[in-house]
Amino acid sequence: MRLRDMKQLLIDNIDDLDFNSEKIQNIDKYDISGFQKTISAVNNLRELNFLKIEIHELSQLSNIYYDKSINDHIRVDGTSYNEFKRLVNIIKHKCSATLEAFDQAIPDQQEYSISVRLPDYKDLDQLSKFFSKLNKSLEQAIVNEHVKGNVTIQNFDSGSLWVELILGGHFALQFVGALTRTAAAVRNQTYQLKIIEQHVRTLEIKNDTLEDLQKGLSKSVDVLVEAETKNLLDQENIQYDSEYLGQLKYSVKTLAELINDGTEIHPSYLAEPEYTADFPDFDKLDQIESTIKQIESSTEE
Repeated sequence: MRLRDMKQLLIDNIDDLDFNSEKIQNIDKYDISGFQKTISAVNNLRELNFLKIEIHELSQLSNIYYDKSINDHIRVDGTSYNEFKRLVNIIKHKCSATLEAFDQAIPDQQEYSISVRLPDYKDLDQLSKFFSKLNKSLEQAIVNEHVKGNVTIQNFDSGSLWVELILGGHFALQFVGALTRTAAAVRNQTYQLKIIEQHVRTLEIKNDTLEDLQKGLSKSVDVLVEAETKNLLDQENIQYDSEYLGQLKYSVKTLAELINDGTEIHPSYLAEPEYTADFPDFDKLDQIESTIKQIESSTEE
């Protein structure tokens, strides 16, 4: 997990590391309420790995840890209460200290920034070519009068293959989301064409016939890229000339190749949902389909 994701996980859960309690008069008992969100937050933070001991000890307080009562209220003895309070305080202090360290190490995101995951390249030549292609793809897509964006580096995520870029505006962010989704759809359709090509290679056919087929498949990719690019521009209501269409076709095709290599593009955690709706879910990359099909389906209905 990259540092930015760790930081966001802490931000999302640290405020829930709290609960209400009241001592029962004259007996060594305590009423605890609002603790289930605390347990849920602790379990969410489990993947950060630095809370293993505390979480294990917390799970030993089974009457609290595993309680799922609807009213989120339980009465426990003084020993259990004190141990629960002690462990939650330790967890909260550790999380606060870690979050403070992350704040020092990682600059705050902007609403219109993106996080780019690099493929797992092994040499500098591949890395150099990657950044050249990524920069050209994004600049040709958004650094113009149509989108009015820009591309600047904000941060390299320490110890991981992530770089954060600022795009210069909300529409640029929205457009890059739609561009990334289009490229992902092209990547998936191109993959299907390559499967056909690989199958044909196994057949006993003449070389000239094979060359003709390969040219046909290459042309199919070009037609696909152009159709998807025009659809993207239409969906974003952008008036375009042949020069910008050509530039954007390059962006779509190149990003599709980079995505196939392992590149991911994600919006800022701070971005408003209206500007991030078109970003693809990379956990479901193979399921992303062309929006052209969706438009045709809705038209037929």
